[in-house]
Amino acid sequence: MTIGDFFKNFSKLLMVLIGLFGCEDGLRTSARNDVSDVDIAGFLKQHFQPIADDNINLRDREFGLLNGKRQRIRDYEGKVLLLNFWATWCYPCKKEMPQMEELHQIMKGEEFRILAVNYGESKKKVTTFIEKNSYSFDVVLDRHKTISSEFNITGLPTTYLIDRGGKPLGMVLGPKEWNADSFLEFFKTISRNQL
Repeated sequence: MTIGDFFKNFSKLLMVLIGLFGCEDGLRTSARNDVSDVDIAGFLKQHFQPIADDNINLRDREFGLLNGKRQRIRDYEGKVLLLNFWATWCYPCKKEMPQMEELHQIMKGEEFRILAVNYGESKKKVTTFIEKNSYSFDVVLDRHKTISSEFNITGLPTTYLIDRGGKPLGMVLGPKEWNADSFLEFFKTISRNQL
């Protein structure tokens, strides 16, 4: 076998391997940006629990932000919302919040927002906690647990995913790694496409 034959055979083998296993992430990126409705439904089924009443109308739900502003869910229309219920005394909540902050920073510029709904604590306590940890996502005060009771919150953290039209898509009980690549890809996909 000549050196030319060796390189010819090696090239063929390399092309077969690239065909089987793919090459750099850059070659797969375009395919991944084209996630279909089936993939979205599959991801929801795998990572989120279905909501018993998917006809919940949240558009007119008013809430107070930590900064004193009053808003409604409809003010976020056109954006995907991650509605996370938490408390400063909840260890799993505190564990996932740095990942939520990272997700918030990565998703800036996308049609995506995080609303972290505090479960029944004082404004002073929540402000101290948020400032100490330098979190910049929106924080909702639910001092009297009104919003929490509407969502039947029985454990923390609990997170709802709401689509760009205000419809709940699913929920998660317990903490998640919100900054994981699979979640980032999913959130980018649903925030760029109307479901």
